[in-house]
Amino acid sequence: MPVFHCLLSAQQKDSTGKTVAVKDTGGSFVRRMQAFAKVSAKSSADDFAADKAAIAQNRIIDEIKKAMHIAKVYLSTGIDILGTLS
Repeated sequence: MPVFHCLLSAQQKDSTGKTVAVKDTGGSFVRRMQAFAKVSAKSSADDFAADKAAIAQNRIIDEIKKAMHIAKVYLSTGIDILGTLS
């Protein structure tokens, strides 16, 4: 008969690759799961904030690329395409 082992780790990796220790209060399973939920919620909020910042940075970079392209077209042809876009 096979024996299955279940190992629970008291550490968790966050998005930066650092190991975060979860303090074992020696309490019940419910308290440990509540502590885990708090750590997970904080990690999730941090990930969301990082993703939101990355999206904003990408949007700004795209706007800069568009402006540079318009400026390059204007300098090479002398035609103002901004007036034709509006």
